[in-house]
Amino acid sequence: MEHQLTKRVKELIAGVLETDVSGIADGATQEDVEGWDSMGHLNIIMEIEKSFDNISFSTEEALNIRSIPKI
Repeated sequence: MEHQLTKRVKELIAGVLETDVSGIADGATQEDVEGWDSMGHLNIIMEIEKSFDNISFSTEEALNIRSIPKI
């Protein structure tokens, strides 16, 4: 299940940042992915909340999840 979830998160990030998912490693951080800047991060958070019905991040959580493993 975790592998499928990681794959889905990577696909979501690639879609938001308009980049190729193959360039995003399972352990990628914000520094590793081109376009994952502050605005990209906000868009990723909003897309995760939209795509996963039961997910809602507090402001503190949203600020601290800057890698795929933390997501």
